Amino acid sequence: MRELTEAGQTFSFSFHSCNLSDKKSRGKIFVQKAKIRKQNADMMFQYFDEVQQKSKQCYVCLLMTFNNQKIEL
Repeated sequence: MRELTEAGQTFSFSFHSCNLSDKKSRGKIFVQKAKIRKQNADMMFQYFDEVQQKSKQCYVCLLMTFNNQKIEL
């Protein structure tokens, strides 16, 4: 992810949503085009959604796929 971002390219990934404040999930989220942002926390994955033009984050442990390949932690 970092190498693609540094090369100016985007990547896709998916994750399970989790909002601990509201105790809700929106299920599986698929991000079509993203670039990694500066990481400030070990548990959070911070990215910029190129389609929605927004900075976002998700929990690292909830990542499911990267460029359509299953992630195994």
